[in-house]
Amino acid sequence: MASFISLYYDIEHKIKQATLYIKELRIQNRQLQEENDASKIELIQWQQTAKEWQDKYNLLTITQTILKKEDKQETKKKINDLVREINRCIEILNK
Repeated sequence: MASFISLYYDIEHKIKQATLYIKELRIQNRQLQEENDASKIELIQWQQTAKEWQDKYNLLTITQTILKKEDKQETKKKINDLVREINRCIEILNK
């Protein structure tokens, strides 16, 4: 009978430990999810910044090409590409 009681208390103790461990894991999981959400937001902001810099770079190269006036065909091509991109954006906005 004594071994049964000690076995019972041992199992009860292990269940309490497992319950505490699960609570700690849930807290840790919640913290990691919050960190992950914050990282996703930061990534989106960095992607937007990178896109802005890419757009500025493209504008700068177009401006330099226009100012050089050496390659008019390339300038016309870039302007046509920009017009097409603007048209696509307008179509998307109209939908």
